[in-house]
Amino acid sequence: MATTNAVAKTWHNNTGVGDILPSFDGFKYTKYRDGEKPSGFVTTPTIIDMDFNAGPLTGGPTGNGPPITIFGYNLGLSTTLGQQGGTFVSFRDTAGDNTWYTVAAYNSLGPSLTFNANQVEALSFYPGSLGGSQTNGHTLDVKVTNAGVDSNILSSFYTIQPGDFYYVNNSTGIDATGVKNDITKPFRYFQFWTGTTFTGVCGSGHLQPGDWIIPTTGGPWTDQTGFDGRLFRFAQTGSWATGVGGGSAPTGVAGHGYINFAVLPGQTFAGVFTPGGGIQGCQGTFAFNGFGKYVAISGISSQIQGGAGRDAAPINGQDGADHWRVYHCNCGPWVAGSSTVLNAAGIVGQFSNAKIKFNVCHDIQGLSDLQNHGIYMGGTTDGGLDQATTNTEISYNWVYNCTGGSGIQWFWANSAATMTGNSCHHNYVDTVQKYGINLGDSTVSIDCYNNIIINCGLNLFRIAPPAGQTPAVNVCMNTGYGFNRTGGVVNTAAILQEGTVTSGFVKIRHNIITQSAAISASVVRYFNNGGGDSNVTADQNVWWNFHTGAALTGGITDADAITSDPLFTSLTSSPINLTLSSGSPALDAVTTTEAISVTTDFYGVTRPQGAHKDVGATEGIGT
Repeated sequence: MATTNAVAKTWHNNTGVGDILPSFDGFKYTKYRDGEKPSGFVTTPTIIDMDFNAGPLTGGPTGNGPPITIFGYNLGLSTTLGQQGGTFVSFRDTAGDNTWYTVAAYNSLGPSLTFNANQVEALSFYPGSLGGSQTNGHTLDVKVTNAGVDSNILSSFYTIQPGDFYYVNNSTGIDATGVKNDITKPFRYFQFWTGTTFTGVCGSGHLQPGDWIIPTTGGPWTDQTGFDGRLFRFAQTGSWATGVGGGSAPTGVAGHGYINFAVLPGQTFAGVFTPGGGIQGCQGTFAFNGFGKYVAISGISSQIQGGAGRDAAPINGQDGADHWRVYHCNCGPWVAGSSTVLNAAGIVGQFSNAKIKFNVCHDIQGLSDLQNHGIYMGGTTDGGLDQATTNTEISYNWVYNCTGGSGIQWFWANSAATMTGNSCHHNYVDTVQKYGINLGDSTVSIDCYNNIIINCGLNLFRIAPPAGQTPAVNVCMNTGYGFNRTGGVVNTAAILQEGTVTSGFVKIRHNIITQSAAISASVVRYFNNGGGDSNVTADQNVWWNFHTGAALTGGITDADAITSDPLFTSLTSSPINLTLSSGSPALDAVTTTEAISVTTDFYGVTRPQGAHKDVGATEGIGT
């Protein structure tokens, strides 16, 4: 946890020095990352994002629209949520009367699924009809107010989009008598494929773009009655007349918008699947013809049992997954069991213009080939569609205990489709069997920053731009600790480069790259196993080996290298604390040109806190 360099953090509750303030949920904590939330962490309410960005303002479970969650910092106290002088959420229509209106109903304020990794909070509410002249198709601004202080504004963020609500209950639901928009008459299945047609929620005349699917029981759900033996799969029959094609851009007109999957406040959808997996996109010619787009998923929890198919992921966008939003989902465990092939991830797909945020992917097992990952962004050439993941953001996720492969994998081994315009930031990757973050084959342009990576079987980073391209790869302000646990033959390096970088650039700047004290293998900074790396540069990184008590050397020149102990706050606590302690050589150390402008740190603290920004993923002196 970070605070300013100049001002020491003081915790009080008016009973004595050393006490701490109550956190947002009313309790007091003393242990880092297990719920500690003292004042001074982020001093103003700050919104990072909101899970759904289009939908109605009315209808739904309470008549006040869909359940929506804002993610951010310092959002207030749960005890004063929705109260005068406390925390409330407001919307305004700048194309209407330009007046702020507070939402109708609040559900909860507390830790997000990733709170124990990154301290992000979650505020859940129903928008309600608001007031003024809100009109279908208009886009609304959103803000949070905490104790009279306004947050930043999400400008033109939420499109008012009509849609129907379909409720699903695996105890009381009946497909034949289910009625949309009536929570007392739920359907039984998310999707039911008879072999020739769909029934239930996906039956003729039912689900269309802009609609919502909401389970009214937590589970466990073991249903895999959808197309191809999945919980739900898009467009495999090729048209809306006979199947479910996917969503479309929200326009405010009925029949447009995302297909939305949401859970009731206070409830967790718990899927336990084998062999087919959970929510999946479409393949081949169906994706090529434009199906499988505009899908929003929030709050789904799924695990995969032994013997599952190769791509039976909890969430799999498959081919052509354009404009998907996957937020706040719990993916795992995935038990390999009797499986014969596994090459997917907790969240996987060939995405474009997508956001994968605030998810937990954990305990993902695999086979000896290590091709089952925490999060996996890929590509396809199926059905005439040459596509790799583009313009997609992977951020604020927590990946841990991934024995099946890499933590976060960007990989597609086909030069016909390249990965461009992507970003990977504010992720916490802890204990994986392969690479921490693999910026792999076909990765041409990506910004990778503010990630914390711990304990990798192979390298902290793998970089592999394809030949014949002009890469623009930025790896900056990350913190890594512990790599090469499995003792690779040629890849005994913190950073492995296996691509061709003779044009364009790969910039490795202002990172803290360290080896664990527990790993005795001979290791170096960087190893080139690729076709050329004349345009790979490093600048002002901290390189340190805690096992030898000396600087990491070898493989790449860093003219401004910092070759001393970064002085992490604690490597003996559980979990370890990779913030910086007083006197760290990484504090105020960014004096050379940044690869990209990074204005906050891993915990949302504004950079810089001192005269200059700090090297690594965290800013300021930690506690």
